[in-house]
Amino acid sequence: GLEREECRAGAVDGEFWVRGSGLVSILLHPDSMVSEPFLARFTPDSPAPFTLAQPDSPSRPARSLGGVLPRRGTPQELVVRFEPDGMVADTVATLVVDAEDGRKWTFRINAST
Repeated sequence: GLEREECRAGAVDGEFWVRGSGLVSILLHPDSMVSEPFLARFTPDSPAPFTLAQPDSPSRPARSLGGVLPRRGTPQELVVRFEPDGMVADTVATLVVDAEDGRKWTFRINAST
């Protein structure tokens, strides 16, 4: 499954900025005719203050999130949290979303306090 594959970034599909503790909403636009399993996760070099909000339990952020992408025409929202512990200089995380059909999205999230 997707969990066993190495998390590799591809060409950047979008770039986002957050200053201080905050959230970034990322909309995926699936292009498959059927629902597809997906796995969203940060690359290993992404700092710990970046997490994903889990739709079913937003108070328990995670470093990876799996689910099912809807069919083409229905966007899927992913919410990235940046919650630094104290002052943080400019830092960058890379979020990679892999779909079972081989589709990949890569997003760069820039943050600072």
